[in-house]
Amino acid sequence: CICSRSLCPALLSELSPTLDDVDRVLNEYIRPIFSQAAHQGRVDTQTGRAAPSLPAAAVVDEPAWMSHMPIAGHIPLGAPCVLAWCVAPIRSARDARAGERFWPQLLPPIMVLLDASGARAKVHGACVALQMLDQGSAELAQLLQRTGMATLLDESLSRMLYFMTDAADGPLVLCAALAARQALSFLTEGKVRFEMQCVLLSEGVLAALAYCAPASASMPALEQNSMYTSPRLQQALSGTAAAWACVLWLDLGSPSVRFLDAWMDWAAGWLEHALSASGPTFPPCGAPKQDLSAAVQAVEQGELVTPPPAASMATWNAAARVQLQSITQCALATQALVHISGETKATVDGLPPYAPCLHSWSLRLTAAACKALLRLGSMNVHDDVKDAVDALSGALNALFQSIHDAVPAIAPVRARSVPSHAAS
Repeated sequence: CICSRSLCPALLSELSPTLDDVDRVLNEYIRPIFSQAAHQGRVDTQTGRAAPSLPAAAVVDEPAWMSHMPIAGHIPLGAPCVLAWCVAPIRSARDARAGERFWPQLLPPIMVLLDASGARAKVHGACVALQMLDQGSAELAQLLQRTGMATLLDESLSRMLYFMTDAADGPLVLCAALAARQALSFLTEGKVRFEMQCVLLSEGVLAALAYCAPASASMPALEQNSMYTSPRLQQALSGTAAAWACVLWLDLGSPSVRFLDAWMDWAAGWLEHALSASGPTFPPCGAPKQDLSAAVQAVEQGELVTPPPAASMATWNAAARVQLQSITQCALATQALVHISGETKATVDGLPPYAPCLHSWSLRLTAAACKALLRLGSMNVHDDVKDAVDALSGALNALFQSIHDAVPAIAPVRARSVPSHAAS
């Protein structure tokens, strides 16, 4: 996976490529594969500068980098990974002008991937962009502004978020886009950086949560291929969004309080429905592999003659982990925001010492977290998901403590950790 930051450096340390080696790979392997799409794209292939007057890249049935047929004597399959491989030696080069030297060779294929029609290609493009942007140097920031690429990159990464409901790669799209846009924001400062961080929360995190109905947190869900209505997709998407929310709250600090109402509205609903439809055995052993709505539809259409086969225990354990992870991340992100809200003090006399709406939300959050803990305690938990259940119990208790510290008037009794139970 090109998002890995350990494999590529390990390979490079063994191969010790020079900048001349990278130049040859980019010119002889990468450029021929991406040349046609790059010439139709939004980047001048000679200078690496933004060329917004050029038309958007043409959509083809099979992108060149996914072809099994040789191009210029090389098999193009895996070209995005090779492109990512080329970034590391450029970043680690002692030559301060190495980035500018390879700029016209790196940017066109990155933009081709970001503007491609497939979600997986966009993830590849965002991961390569992240590797390039993550160095955070002043020279790179100046180069982005001078060539006009800062705006183009941000636009392409923003449009990438439309693909976060992709059934196969939606959560990965969200994570890759937010990571690359955050790295881009770190190359700015002042008001521009503040606005970009707020956009990450509003257009990234909160927009993703708008697709996640609270009822989806009620029980484990198997893999489904549908968009929007898939509970499994909503659980995975909400877990990714909540994990990023926690990161962004801490990075933004006290201004995060402006998102308090929007976040609490979703988080309270997610915790209220958490595990509400889960049975006494968790996850459900021997349950049908087909989801209930699909089974009912099959019966109505006369297509289901025999009962659907039962899903394996490993399949249900994986589904339970996705569900538990989404609830845990929701509790952790909520705890972080409650803590920040409690630490944010009013500077005007006569105002309450904490965010005015925190008191009303904390009552609902406390009740929802109590319900979730009681449901956890009443379930017979399978050994393979004990650690995930313990993590959720710890996150809910941390949320209780955070509410207690931020709003002392409520003074909720801290719940005891839920003991793990092995399935019989």
